[in-house]
Amino acid sequence: QLIIEIVDNGSGMTEEQLDRLLPSAARPSHIEHLGVDNVHRRIYLYYGKEYGLELMSEPQQGTVAKLRLPYRLLPEEGQEGGHHA
Repeated sequence: QLIIEIVDNGSGMTEEQLDRLLPSAARPSHIEHLGVDNVHRRIYLYYGKEYGLELMSEPQQGTVAKLRLPYRLLPEEGQEGGHHA
């Protein structure tokens, strides 16, 4: 799997602020900040429960956004099953 991690050493967020950005399973229908939740839901639905967007934060400690996506190598060009332009 491919993991992209973005770390911010800013002021961080409370649990309530995080839930407004990316609702927990207990709060599936949330309107605010629909874009962040929409990205997570699309990845989750397309690739499965082990993939998606995860946000972690603590006040005065910063925030970490972790994006998990499936990863597989494509065959080299010219190899059997390889991509031809």
